[in-house]
Amino acid sequence: MPKEFSRSTRVAELVQRELAVLLERYLQDADVGLVTVSNVNVSPDLKNARIFITSIGNTIDNDQIAARLNEHVGQLRHDL
Repeated sequence: MPKEFSRSTRVAELVQRELAVLLERYLQDADVGLVTVSNVNVSPDLKNARIFITSIGNTIDNDQIAARLNEHVGQLRHDL
């Protein structure tokens, strides 16, 4: 019998895949390095999501990377 997944788990996986594509578009700076979406937690009512990212090869602080992401948060929400 196949293992069943909850709807919130499926939505979290979809958000993770789509957001990874969008991050390539919005974070193309050389000093940011490679930014990946490591995990997504979605609330049971699917209204909120907490996104966890990792960065490799960056020359700036992680706080600055988060600030750059927050600049694009409205557009990211719209595109998702």
